[in-house]
Amino acid sequence: MLFPFPLASRSTDRARGAFSALVVTTDRVFGAQQAGALRRAGARPVHVVRTIREPKGTAASETRDLALVDLDLPHGTATGLIAELRNHGWRNIVAVLSPGSSHLTGAAVRSGAGSFLMKPADFVEPAEPWRQNRIGALSAHELRALKLLADGSTDAAIGREIGVSTVRATGLVRRARAKFGARDRAHLVSKAIRANIID
Repeated sequence: MLFPFPLASRSTDRARGAFSALVVTTDRVFGAQQAGALRRAGARPVHVVRTIREPKGTAASETRDLALVDLDLPHGTATGLIAELRNHGWRNIVAVLSPGSSHLTGAAVRSGAGSFLMKPADFVEPAEPWRQNRIGALSAHELRALKLLADGSTDAAIGREIGVSTVRATGLVRRARAKFGARDRAHLVSKAIRANIID
């Protein structure tokens, strides 16, 4: 079940079972997928917003039943937005996690999130300019290379395991290092472990 809480609306003039929903994410594909799922579940209206300013205007005119807030919003603004939505009467706030944002779960709960939705591990987000150095923007190959690196594999072994050349494997590790802002390979593995990306 996607939503572990009642979806009944306070408004008596809307259709029985209908509820309003707000999705806050910079990821257009994920936002569209969630909006479709919410509409199929009976949400009317569903607003998908992509900037921190948009929810404020949307929240003023609607009943406030369900908000999904992507924890990958730029500049760490997601937890502040969760607190603001809670203060403005949003009853059910779901924090949307990705592998790179799992370290924010405690802050999201303290800000008012009542539940969590995890993006699928194979969900590939479109590149956004502000995400270039953010944890969580790893491709599937970069993540696999990082896990193999943590197990002590050389670039040649990583390439054989993934099915790419040694040069490509080196590039995968280099891009992962850049996205984590790591000084070297050991620092990359250390940061990935602390962020719960790898065990």
